[in-house]
Amino acid sequence: MCQRQYTRVYYGRSKELKFEVAIKEAKKRKGFKSEIIKNKSNLLKKMDHPYLVKIYDIFDAEESLYVVMELVKGGSIQQYVVDHGKFNEENAKQIIRKVLTTLEYIHSLDMVYKYLKPDRILFESEVEPGTHIKIISDIEFSNIYTQDLSILHCFAHEPPYYTAPEMLEGSGWSKGTDMWSVGSILYLMLSGEPPFCYPGTKEHQIYDFIKKADYMFDSPLWDDISQEAKDLISQLLVVDSNQRLSSTQSLGHPWLKT
Repeated sequence: MCQRQYTRVYYGRSKELKFEVAIKEAKKRKGFKSEIIKNKSNLLKKMDHPYLVKIYDIFDAEESLYVVMELVKGGSIQQYVVDHGKFNEENAKQIIRKVLTTLEYIHSLDMVYKYLKPDRILFESEVEPGTHIKIISDIEFSNIYTQDLSILHCFAHEPPYYTAPEMLEGSGWSKGTDMWSVGSILYLMLSGEPPFCYPGTKEHQIYDFIKKADYMFDSPLWDDISQEAKDLISQLLVVDSNQRLSSTQSLGHPWLKT
């Protein structure tokens, strides 16, 4: 179905249950921690939320890790923006509300998603995207590598627009790390452009902008966006992770209450 440097996703079909699945293969690299997979796999398979892609099984083979999961045929938020441009506020509101509800569930289990990005939020339908979504749920798989390796792998092939300052600094992560990602994704959805990306910006400057939370609601992209939406983003894209709104607090924000 698709391929990246270290991962491939295959189409499959369960012989016993007679339904379609996606099978993600992740190549093992230096620093792989098999013991973490053993500890995490049972929990991941038990996770049950309407907006999370269901994980059916995880296989730890000699050279690769295989994750058998629910097949979602629609495209991602990232692809929608590439193909159609920005979302209208009402659709963005419905989608972000579902993302926050999902994170509230994940955080209630004392788990952190860590690398939430717009290409990991999928539409259920490939015909009419609408607002029905599923979030890829191989949460914390980055933890099967040492912290330095996981950070290096995350940023080696794409700019870290949706990654919190503490991750770039190598100082760890928390539930607040996910909230930064939500703010960055919402910025993309409403403007059609990722945050911290300005004409002529070089990659090292993007890192500096993120570490300082240096972003703008520039004209004309943001002229028609409500002040409430901008306020929510401003309370998520905060350098100090302890000062960011939580998932529960975000769900109570005025923009999402209307």
